[in-house]
Formats: sequence, structure tokens, C-alpha cells
Amino acid sequence: MTDFSNHKRYIMQPDDLNIIVEMCKLMNTAMHYEMLLQTIIDYCTRVMQVEGASVLLYDDKQDKLIFHAATGSKSETLKKVILNTDEGIAGWVFKHKESMYSNDLEHDARFSARVDKFTRFRTHSLMATPLLLENSVIGVFELVNKNAPGGFTERDLMLCEGMAAHVALAVERVHLISENISVSRLAAIGETVAGLAHYIKNILTGLEGGAHLIRAALKEKDHATVEKVWPMAERNIDRISMLALDMLEFSKKREPYYTRQSVASVLNDIIQLFEARAKTNNVKIETDYDTSIPDCYFDSQRMHRCLLDLVGNSFDACKKISNPSIRLKTRRPDAHTVSIEVVDNGSGMTQEIIDKILMSKFFSTKGSQGTGLGIPVVRKIIQEHNGTLEIHSEPGKGSTFIISIPLYIDNPYKRLNNQ
Repeated sequence: MTDFSNHKRYIMQPDDLNIIVEMCKLMNTAMHYEMLLQTIIDYCTRVMQVEGASVLLYDDKQDKLIFHAATGSKSETLKKVILNTDEGIAGWVFKHKESMYSNDLEHDARFSARVDKFTRFRTHSLMATPLLLENSVIGVFELVNKNAPGGFTERDLMLCEGMAAHVALAVERVHLISENISVSRLAAIGETVAGLAHYIKNILTGLEGGAHLIRAALKEKDHATVEKVWPMAERNIDRISMLALDMLEFSKKREPYYTRQSVASVLNDIIQLFEARAKTNNVKIETDYDTSIPDCYFDSQRMHRCLLDLVGNSFDACKKISNPSIRLKTRRPDAHTVSIEVVDNGSGMTQEIIDKILMSKFFSTKGSQGTGLGIPVVRKIIQEHNGTLEIHSEPGKGSTFIISIPLYIDNPYKRLNNQ
């Protein structure tokens, strides 16, 4: 860290300790580092009284520093920039594993104006500290433009280093959790092969019976029987197809294919697919869309799949309910998040059941009619979007499924390497 041997280092005061304690509490607010980092630097920007903050993480495959989170008026533009590991003050901090601050960037040889030129932003003062895990640097934490006379101080540096230490630990913690989830997922597949085989056997039995009836009807030219039996065969084929897709989806990590799309349009597609089923079962489908939500980037095909599964579950839960209804709702809980809710007035679930279906191992409330793959696949897709899945339910009072994902106005994987 920075050498303060030539002068007395700032001693932390009780108010400073409160800032660090509050930051520690934030560490448990999110499981995915994209959301976690954004929450942290929003807090840091406010308490440190700066114009903006950013977290750059080291990408060993590219040997680059990449902005993964930022605040300020140019935050979205900043996320398109990639830095060399020896470029600018961030590169200097990364290479030397030392913290620093400068209130006179015009005369600081370490400062690179390339980012300012690209973002059309003016950096007057800057503080940066390495994100350290043991003796390895995983990135850099930066604060820009101190809103106080004289700029950054030793107190700011002390707090910045304390914050950076917790950021580094939080990033590592979430990475370890992700790795553990991946291992658990593979183990769960192995443990449930017998159950899946039983489920497949039931489907094949239905197909074999349907094929026998169709074959006999064709010999007798009994087209009425063929027309009656064929839909049953189609349903079983669809079940096999969906099972195969679920197993492929769940077997390994997949990066979302981000495209700009309206969340409401995906929900409207789901409604059209269930329109006939809703009429047959007298299920009322309602919508409550927040029209302030802009088109944003997410994997529309996989999100469609998530919602298809959740709405299908709601239909199953409403089978024995009088006046069944399902409500599809969108909202924007904060500036960086969009949420989708699937609400039904069906049979509901106990907390014990909710805990079971949210575990990595497969669990189905449908007995032999289900594989237990549905919710784990939904949860996996949402996690790969750096989002969360919540379930709220009570027996006899229905269920609410809440998907929350980052609200990306710009493609999060579209990085500009402006060398």
C-alpha cells in the first residue's frame, strides 16, 4: 500500500468506522457480483462525496482491466472502455499494488486522458486502490472528483482502502458460491437420473399406447380415432422435447445472448400461448405493466422459457380453485433493476416446500408428473443474468414468483477496446 513513513498516517475516527460497518452490511444484500458491486459503489459515491466511483476487474484471458460497475453521469459509457494493465492511474495501481490519490492530474504523468476523451468527461481529482486477495490483485477501485475544497485527503484514502478490502472479499465470496452451485448442479443431475428415467418411461408408455391405437385405427381407416388419439401423442412428444431441453440447459453454464427487447412483449407472447388453455380452464389472466420500463438488454428466448415454466406452474396450481386468476406484473424497484412477477391465487405452498424447490437438488410438487427440473432451470437462467428469483406463498392463498434482473440500457457484453 502507499508509503506513509515520512508523515503521520490518519487515524480512523468512530464516524469512519460506522461507514465501514454499514458497508459490511451491504455485503449480504446480493449473491451476484454485478449487482453487489453496483450496490457498494452507489453507497461509496454517496458517503465519500465524490462525483463518481468505479470497479475495474482484471480479466486474465484478455490481460485487461474491465469496468464492471460505475456511477456518475458517464457510467454506461464508461463500461464500454477496456484498459491495458499498465495504462493510466488504474494501470499504475494494478502494477504496483499501491494506493494513491492525485488532486492535480494535469501534472501527474501517470494519468491517461484517453478515458476522459472517450467519455467526454473531465476528471479533476482521482483516488485509486488495488483490490487485493492475499497477494494477488484482482482489480482496482476508483473514486473521481472529490466534492470538497482541496480534493482528496488521507482520511479518504484510509476509507477507500477499507472499502476496497471488503469489495475484494465480496467478489471472491460470490465467485466461490457460483463454483459451488455448479458442482452441486452436476451432483444433483447424477442423483436424479433414476427419477428422470422413471419419468421418461411413463412418457414412453403413453407414446407406445398412442402409437398402438393409431396403428390399429389406420388399418381400419378409422380417422375419428386417429384425430382423437393424435393430440395425446403430440403432448407426450412435447414433454420429451422439453425434458431434453431442460437437461441440456441445466448441464452447464451458458452466457446470456443479450438483445434489446421489451419485457412486456415477452409477457404478451406468453399470454398468447396460454390463451386457449385459459379459456378451457376459466383462468383469468391479468396484466399490470410499468410503462416507465424502457426496452433493455436480456436473453429474450431464455427469459421466455423461464416465464413459460412459471406461468405453467401457476396454471397447475389453479386447477382446483374457483375463480382462478393469474396476474403478470412488471415493476422497476430501483434505477438499475427490472422485476417480473407471476402471481396466482392457486393452492399455494408451505415454506418447507418453497425451501425444497429452491435447493440445488431437484424437487417436484407434481409427484410422478414432474421432473423437478423446472424451477432449478429457471433459477439457473436468472442467476446467469446476474438476477434473483424469489418465491412467496401460503397454502390456500396462492403464490408469487418474482424475477429481478439488472436493467441494462446498453449491451453489457458490448465492450469497446479503444486502443
